[in-house]
Amino acid sequence: MTPGQKKTLWGSLLDADMYCRYRGHTARRYQSRLKFARIFLAATSTSAVATSTSAVGTWLASLKVDWLPQLDWLPQLLAVATAVMAVALPILNWEGTIQSAVRAVERWAFLRTAYQRLWDSVPARSDGDVLAEFDEIQRRELELSSVEVMLPRDTTLLEQCYAEVLRSRGLG
Repeated sequence: MTPGQKKTLWGSLLDADMYCRYRGHTARRYQSRLKFARIFLAATSTSAVATSTSAVGTWLASLKVDWLPQLDWLPQLLAVATAVMAVALPILNWEGTIQSAVRAVERWAFLRTAYQRLWDSVPARSDGDVLAEFDEIQRRELELSSVEVMLPRDTTLLEQCYAEVLRSRGLG
């Protein structure tokens, strides 16, 4: 292999490692958002019902606290918040984003392992064999672009993941 080809293989290995980490972070980020949204939805829908019942109103009135504001508007606000969140969740489709990101992590992890094995075997193999396998791995990487194009992109997070890769390999 020429030095340029080795550099390209090494870069592909680092990129696969970076994207594997990046899509893992992406999946966790959207999983966290979805969890928060579901808890918010449950809390606001429950609160809307609870604050609108006469028992709660009677209990609040029995406190006889002068500073307690009138909460007549609270059930309506909670109902609106619940409705907005219920409509927004299917539009945002965070579940689909999570599933796609997890699929991407699996594929990037496979590619990272394939590139690493190839890199480790370079000294013991013929250039023709290495280049043929490298071409095959790159073909598989191209297949991943149909998943990647549908996922959100965060360049700051991507740069952080690349820095993680460099640190993990003692390069940064």
